[in-house]
Amino acid sequence: VQQIIVSVEEIQVQKYFTMKGTVIFLLVIATALALDYPSECPSAAEEDPWHPVHLPHPTDCSKFYKCFKGQKHEQVCPAGLHWNIERDYCDYPEEAKCVRPLPDF
Repeated sequence: VQQIIVSVEEIQVQKYFTMKGTVIFLLVIATALALDYPSECPSAAEEDPWHPVHLPHPTDCSKFYKCFKGQKHEQVCPAGLHWNIERDYCDYPEEAKCVRPLPDF
């Protein structure tokens, strides 16, 4: 029977790289979502009043923009919530997974 001896340092190094990889993966996903999202409102002629367009705020996770007649109007989520780009509403921070500042569009 072969024994496998693993030191505490090796386990810590493995945990570090696993965590680092996870963080990098999440940042890449968040950036991809942000880059795939429009930064400007559609023109008033292109707007669908039944499906308003919302845009993330570039520097503040608790804010977003609602488009109306081709213009951005800043909105604030209720206290403790962040704008969730994927779900298009204010959500718990752990669900919204907000990363700010957003990359330049």
